[in-house]
Amino acid sequence: MVAVPQIYAPAAMLGLDRIAGPDSDDLDALALCDNGDGEFQPGVDFLLFSVRRGSAIIGTPDLSGIPIEEGDLLIDAFTGTGGLAPIGAPPMVLVAAEWMGLATVRSGGVTHQGRGDDLVALDVVPEPSSVALFAAGLMSFAALAWHMRKHWPRSC
Repeated sequence: MVAVPQIYAPAAMLGLDRIAGPDSDDLDALALCDNGDGEFQPGVDFLLFSVRRGSAIIGTPDLSGIPIEEGDLLIDAFTGTGGLAPIGAPPMVLVAAEWMGLATVRSGGVTHQGRGDDLVALDVVPEPSSVALFAAGLMSFAALAWHMRKHWPRSC
């Protein structure tokens, strides 16, 4: 059975595309914590996300009045307040970019282009053990190829 793609949580539910209309906010990253039923249930499931540089929501206040910046880790306001905020309220800054060592316009630490650092807060960095296992696998394939070439009977 092939699953049909569907919208899990529309932009309005996350508090996006409110400022300049449809498709005015782009996600940099998205992490989903779902209880396994495949449907978004505010208060049970939650989405963590960050917005891309140039999104209309950057610089606007979140639900608590903090200006949203590039690199902030956001959560939708409905889930972040335990269902007290209405769906469509602006997202909340869950982890500020400054707490991750990034320069932002909000903190006054801007880069030479007059912008803050643009780092995706949800980037996945592999563990050293995963890199070591991957390298060991590549070396095993190389050794197998060498062995087969050296010892395999050649056809005329």
